[in-house]
Formats: sequence, C-alpha cells, structure tokens
Amino acid sequence: METPLSFAARITSSFALGCLKPKSTVLDVGSGDGAIAASMKKGGLQVTAIDQNPSAVEKTKALGVDCFNTKFEEFEHEPFDAIICSRSLHHMQPLDVAISSANRLLKPGGLLLIEEFGYERVDQKTAIWLFNLAQLVAAERNKDSKDTKHCHNWLIAERRESNTLGPGHEQSEAITIWRRHHEIEHHVSSFERVKNALLDQFEIIEERNVPYLFHYLCDLLPATKSGADRASLIYNWEKEQAQVGGIEMCGVRVIAIKA
Repeated sequence: METPLSFAARITSSFALGCLKPKSTVLDVGSGDGAIAASMKKGGLQVTAIDQNPSAVEKTKALGVDCFNTKFEEFEHEPFDAIICSRSLHHMQPLDVAISSANRLLKPGGLLLIEEFGYERVDQKTAIWLFNLAQLVAAERNKDSKDTKHCHNWLIAERRESNTLGPGHEQSEAITIWRRHHEIEHHVSSFERVKNALLDQFEIIEERNVPYLFHYLCDLLPATKSGADRASLIYNWEKEQAQVGGIEMCGVRVIAIKA
C-alpha cells in the first residue's frame, strides 16, 4: 500500500532512475527511513546507503538495502556511478567537506544527483499557502488523535513562542516563523550556498525547479492509500500554483558531473 511518504520517496527515486542506467551503483547519503533507497533498488539500481542515525540504518536495512552507520566524510568504499543527496546537503557542515566526499566517492564522470530546496525563495504568499494548507490537512486528520510524532507539527502548532497560528493569526507571521525555523532553529544552508560549494568541484549539467513543499505536508497526512492520493493532489497543486505565479517554486533538482 502506498502512503504519503512512500509517494514522496517514489517521486525522488524516479529522478534517479531517469538519470541512470539499470544496475548503476548508487550511494544514498542520509537514507532516513530507507524508502528512497528501497525504491531505487526496486527500480534496478545497485544501492548502498549511509546515515548517521542508527535507527535510520536499521530501518533501511530492514528494507533490504545495505546501509552503514557513518559520517559522509568518513565513509570508505569503492567509487560509485552516482551519489544521491536528497534533502540532506542543506544540513551538512562544512559544505565543502561534504562536496569533497562526493567527489572522492564517485567514478570519473560519475553523477551527483541533488534534490534540494531554497528556503530563502519562499515569500510571504508562499508561506501563507503552506501554513493554511497544513491547517486544512491537520483538520482532516483524525480529530481525536493525540499523535505528536510528526516532524512538521511546527506548521500547525497553536502557538509558536509569542506567535499565534490558526485561523486568526496575522498573515505576516507565517514568513517570520518559516525563516526562524530554517535559519535559526535548524541552520539550513540556502540553495545558493549549496550551489556555490558544488561549483568548486563539479560541473552542473542540469538544474530545474520542482515542487518541494508537499514534503512537509506528506508527513502530516494519514499513512493510508487515501493519504497518498491527497499527497499526489497536493504535489500537482503546488506545481500548478507555481506555474501561474500563485506561489514560488522552491524545490531544485541538480545533476552534476565529476570533472
């Protein structure tokens, strides 16, 4: 059964599968729950994964993917045809060390596939769209549920320090909270910073803007087939809204080649 999170994983794995030949060797950096790595393996790639979280490593192994509990810069392995960093580079510090690790672990002419976002590209109207949609998604969820395990519950919190969210909150607070969450609380690197670090060691052969905000909402949707269907609708709605200028498209996919 597909769930919202497995839907999101399939969207990412399709990116890798569209770039690589069958049986290509791939390193998934920051495997998380292992869904992306498992989806790539199911698609015919030879996948190895790493993660610093022992729990993530066990989840990835349980899906049949070789996974190692290690830091990117400390990982030793024969070179890969490709490396995928999906929503992970913006957390890595220092960035130049992470990019050097990718360079070291790739074959000559190997590809670095990056799925990232520019949090700085989100403007007020986009933040309002996301926060309001998160409220609607939460309202559709089981109203009696006390589950607080969702990592993006900050989008639907009743209060955020001195700021009140919900139907009566000031619209300008959405962008303030968005920026504080990414810049101050999680020290996320901007996409331009990621790109500049990348250009020091790689040649970018393709860069395209893609939906990204749906990832936040997939975490809030019920883990059911109907939840996956709604995730698909949100993904397409985000794309359509960005195309007509209703919101900013903040997701980015980059294909870079080792020089």
